[in-house]
Amino acid sequence: MNLEKRIKRHIWSQKHSYSIDVPKDLVPVCRGELSDLNIESVIDSSGSIRFLGKLEEAYSAHLYLRTVARIWLTLPEFSAGAREELFRKASTLPWELYLSPGAPLRVQPTVRKSRIQHEGNAVETLTEAIARRFTDLSMEAPEASPAETDFVQRIKLEICNNRVEIQIDLSGEHLHRRGYRILTGEAPIRENLAAGIILWSIEQWQKRSANDDYPQRIHDPFCGSGTIPAEAGLISTGRAPGGRREFQFMHQPHYREASFQYLLRQVELKETAPLFTVSGSDINRDAVEISVKNCRRANTNPEITCEDAFSPHGFPESGKEVLIVTNPPYGERLRGGNSLYRKLISKMKETGTSGTFIIPGKLYPGLSLPADTLKLRLNNGGIPVYAVFYSPFE
Repeated sequence: MNLEKRIKRHIWSQKHSYSIDVPKDLVPVCRGELSDLNIESVIDSSGSIRFLGKLEEAYSAHLYLRTVARIWLTLPEFSAGAREELFRKASTLPWELYLSPGAPLRVQPTVRKSRIQHEGNAVETLTEAIARRFTDLSMEAPEASPAETDFVQRIKLEICNNRVEIQIDLSGEHLHRRGYRILTGEAPIRENLAAGIILWSIEQWQKRSANDDYPQRIHDPFCGSGTIPAEAGLISTGRAPGGRREFQFMHQPHYREASFQYLLRQVELKETAPLFTVSGSDINRDAVEISVKNCRRANTNPEITCEDAFSPHGFPESGKEVLIVTNPPYGERLRGGNSLYRKLISKMKETGTSGTFIIPGKLYPGLSLPADTLKLRLNNGGIPVYAVFYSPFE
């Protein structure tokens, strides 16, 4: 049977298991996104999200999920109590259905509580097994890449209690890279984190409003390079965040171009009139210019102004009609400690405005907020941070 027929039989016509990389505290938000796509998900023993579906479901997840970092196709697990057994079983897997011949390969290993103990040996064994499979089929084998390249095929290899699970990356570049942010300011927040925080903040706002309505406006008084206004704009219209970029699966043998192009055509049809307006401000004129350009590239049109965050025009006076979502500037954090955040909380009290602000973990204790304050624990660019929801109405 030729390769195309085997792909149709074993890949296109079958359901597969997928694993999603998403920050732990954003797992409930991500599962809500999957539910909106009519994709059922479960949480595995490690806390990761899994779902079952055909390739089209994986394509839709890449196009529409806002909070995820990466999506993997998971192969059926098997047992391997020795290096020889790992090689023998891995070399029989149909790698030619999943991987591109000759393209660089990067294996990310995790080995624990198993007879195979050395991660380097495990990686070498799997790489040799893949090469053997391609060589036996007279195909050019993928070669291990010592470093990240523009096009590298990532594989997760996990061996635990002598059980082997292999996952193949479908995403390619980290999914926070939407393609619109070509200019950045200081300490920008990743797009998937910004989107997750916005969705979570809307949920908290709705709980306090006792209905499913949206705030009239989402405002970021420290908008920087515009990531939060851009992501809020995409959410407001239901615009797919992945509609303007490439994914790794588009370069893999099983790619169904017709199916993906059909889903792409549906993207614009699913957009709606804005559910809320979006605005932002920043005291730095250069940051405002960057923000405006990035938002335009994202096809969003928030109102961005150059204002001091605590001035009447830089901070809304609309009380319950406005939801604040903001990531105050990193430099201010270093110079002023948590004084900036105290000032921000005071302004929210003064205006009667609820919202979420992002703060480095080391500064959070100094705010002395109530123990039951709602917050997300996240990591942005290697820095532990909290996204704290504050409401003066409580």
